[in-house]
Amino acid sequence: MESRNTHWLRPLALVSAAAVVLSACKLYLPETDDEGDGEVTFAIQEVPHAPVSRVVLAVEAVELERANGNVREVDLSGNPQTVDLLPADEVADPQARVVFSRESLPAGDYQRLTLVIDTEQSTVTNLAGGTVPVEAAGDGERLDVESNFRLDGEGGEELILTVDLHLGLKEVDGRFELEPGRFVTTDATSGSLLIRQRPPCSELGLYFYEGENQDAAELGATDAPWFTLRPESQRSDVFMPYFPSGEYTVWYTCEADQDSPDSVDGIEFEESENLEVEDGRCSQLEFDGGPGEPGTC
Repeated sequence: MESRNTHWLRPLALVSAAAVVLSACKLYLPETDDEGDGEVTFAIQEVPHAPVSRVVLAVEAVELERANGNVREVDLSGNPQTVDLLPADEVADPQARVVFSRESLPAGDYQRLTLVIDTEQSTVTNLAGGTVPVEAAGDGERLDVESNFRLDGEGGEELILTVDLHLGLKEVDGRFELEPGRFVTTDATSGSLLIRQRPPCSELGLYFYEGENQDAAELGATDAPWFTLRPESQRSDVFMPYFPSGEYTVWYTCEADQDSPDSVDGIEFEESENLEVEDGRCSQLEFDGGPGEPGTC
């Protein structure tokens, strides 16, 4: 199996390293603390499957809000970065699509990341081949992700956003809206996830809840899953190179085609597995009665 660094450095068809040209960062508020700066590369991780053919975002800027309220903007308007959130090959492992690289950003704790997108250039291609506009739900141009993360100020940090397309993408009046992404992580605070021997059903959905031993009978419409995946039916394994460290309960259903971005209430779950992910280690998830543990793949 390839390492996570191999996935990161693999040449990308849509975003080449030579094309990442940044203008200066804008500081909205004066900095009140100084933990130093570090070089950061930011990317959006692909997801393995969605009920559409392509989801293309034209990113004009990335805003990062620190825990103290200060906001730093990386302005890409002179050279917007076009990122496809789905793999070009439906049976390929997800990659991390670079948005900007080696940008100097302050070390410290952050609480929000925002993608500013060009709605005229951002599109969804449906399964019939038609192309329709996509915009951020609620705002149109701003895709806000409320997520706590920390930049350590060390050289070569990688910051990764993962968007939940299964529950986050919905069609409204002939266009698509995208809900905020589910999580932001760094290479230092994530492991990788290998899903093997998935349950044999065509409408498989995996629902990740934070914490182990979450009882499906107690999960209702108000308990939104932390993250969901719809593995491609033509493949048996799914590998995600970046997944936040932590403990999870993963429930699966064979009725994932019946839920919606607004509610998963009424979905019948089949079985669950506990999952633990540790920094820098690969955890293998199999629905075989045993927990997914670090170092098992």
